[in-house]
Amino acid sequence: MTRIQKMFEMIEILSRRGVVSLGELADRFEVDIRTVQRMRDELVDAGYTIKTHRGPDGGIELITSKPYPITDYTERELADINLGLAKVLSMPDLQGEKVKDAISKLKRDISKNFNYRVIEGVSTRQLNIDPELYNLVVDSIQKAIKNQQKIEFKYRNKKTYTIEPYELFVVNNNLYVGGLNKQYDSRNFRVSRFESIELLDQKFIKDASLYKSQTEELLGFDFETLRVKVRVCNFDYIKEYIWGQDQEIIEVNAHTFEMSVTFGNVFYAREFLMIGGKHIEILEPESLKASLIKEAQEILSLYEVSS
Repeated sequence: MTRIQKMFEMIEILSRRGVVSLGELADRFEVDIRTVQRMRDELVDAGYTIKTHRGPDGGIELITSKPYPITDYTERELADINLGLAKVLSMPDLQGEKVKDAISKLKRDISKNFNYRVIEGVSTRQLNIDPELYNLVVDSIQKAIKNQQKIEFKYRNKKTYTIEPYELFVVNNNLYVGGLNKQYDSRNFRVSRFESIELLDQKFIKDASLYKSQTEELLGFDFETLRVKVRVCNFDYIKEYIWGQDQEIIEVNAHTFEMSVTFGNVFYAREFLMIGGKHIEILEPESLKASLIKEAQEILSLYEVSS
């Protein structure tokens, strides 16, 4: 269970019941009491009113009579919150219909306070995974890391791996687990590609120096940036976004401009070019232009169209 899922379930538990002890919540989420206190503080910061009862029968209580103070926010702040919630909904590690429904409900409630109509996005791309399996995998990995316990899992390529899990980390909104395999080589695996997982009855002792020396190279990831210069015609949509670092735009005429920008890697540069299609001409680098021409020719060949 991810932290955000624990927060939403904590709200649900407090909403159904009266006073709930910190110890009970700590046992429920398999964390210490101090972590529960931090979760409570974060909920208070988010606008919930939570009362603390001291003594043998003490605990915390959600005061539901006070509404969320949406009216305290400006329209601009509400718009920013709405965009933030939309980003949260698009996160690959946000799984489970109850969690998504709760965030969507909050998003709709905030939208009602705008002076303009809000239409939900039309983006349909999401990870094709089983949410229950995904959450089970994440919970198992977190437990294995905490207990320094080896895991065995079947990956999407149908191979079975055994690793000593060291950490969970996010790259480009995708969750990965990093650790050492049987040969003590550093390996990284995307969590959404797990098909099954088992916690083995085998402990390991972390060798942080070995793992760090190899993961600093970020094995398997392309982080080689690419500086691109293009000419854009009749497509001002491009100006509405920051596509990378050090973006520069020079107007040529009313319908044309040149843009230079550094992309995180060649994949994002190619994705950008596909969005622009016939409206974007590559000026630099020549290698990118050549690879795109080659791919265009292969696509034409696929459809038996002569170039």
